[in-house]
Amino acid sequence: LLQMVFYMSISLYGAVLALSATTDLSFEASIVSLGAVCAFYCSLGGLKAVLWTDCFQAILMITCLLAIYITGISDVGGIFELFQKASSGKRLDLFEFMPDITRRYGFWACATQGILVGVSFFGTNQVEVQRLLSLSTIKRAKSTLRMSSFPVCLMYTTCCFLGLVLYGVYYNCDPILNKERTGLTKYDQIVPAYIATRFSSYPGLTGLCIAGIFSASLSTISSCLNSASTV
Repeated sequence: LLQMVFYMSISLYGAVLALSATTDLSFEASIVSLGAVCAFYCSLGGLKAVLWTDCFQAILMITCLLAIYITGISDVGGIFELFQKASSGKRLDLFEFMPDITRRYGFWACATQGILVGVSFFGTNQVEVQRLLSLSTIKRAKSTLRMSSFPVCLMYTTCCFLGLVLYGVYYNCDPILNKERTGLTKYDQIVPAYIATRFSSYPGLTGLCIAGIFSASLSTISSCLNSASTV
């Protein structure tokens, strides 16, 4: 339960960053408003409301990712140029098999983290357990668990490669080191700032992508709130 409280806090922080980047709301007001909206529809609809909103929010999340991927790769100059910049910046050293525990993104660190997170998420996480227990039979629960593993892994991989895209976009200009020009003070602000500046010329696209960030946060928070209430 304590882990879920911290997890919800981090998820809410992501949505608040996006809201602060596109509106004049203060950080505190953003936290209260988003938390209240999420708690409201969770309390009214229960698990069914959470599941249905998760479906629509997933569509917004995918739309946001696709928009950033398409424009980001175009800004960099193509996929080949993107990987060339990532390689020169040593962002593709994943298959480094040296058993160095101090290396943050080596093969063994990523593999260990992936296994531990995967076992935790699919085996003991209260959100996942609640949804599996809501199914009518064990057979359906097993098949659902197997089917959900691929899209979850795909989403995690897509979000990781999003970092490569933004690294390529800002390859020659670190937005934090140039904060006098960009106004950014934290690396957490890069995604909403890129959306707000890059998509400003496309009517509605900025709001749609910001909604995608909201969806990622609110779907997590609503699932955690609903499952935590059953503990």
